[in-house]
Amino acid sequence: MAPKLWDAIRFEVDHRGELGQFVLTGSAVPADTKEITHSGTGRFTWLTMRPMSLFESGDSTGEVSLKDLFDGMTDIDGDSGLDIDRLAFLVCRGG
Repeated sequence: MAPKLWDAIRFEVDHRGELGQFVLTGSAVPADTKEITHSGTGRFTWLTMRPMSLFESGDSTGEVSLKDLFDGMTDIDGDSGLDIDRLAFLVCRGG
């Protein structure tokens, strides 16, 4: 969405000389990359980020474990306390 940002950050990285200065996030490569004048080689690295679990986002107590379910545990019990609106939101949001 903002190809000039790529070049601006490259410039800042070169002039500051420090590691780990910027975190650029996004879910896709820009559609039009012809406006980007530098690839970022040696300055940028790609990091695959996965969505947080509901436990990590604080939307689950963690009482029920998917690992336990897949490991065959049969005595599993828990109560989330979520109302239907919040549950619908979380299903749509993912995580």
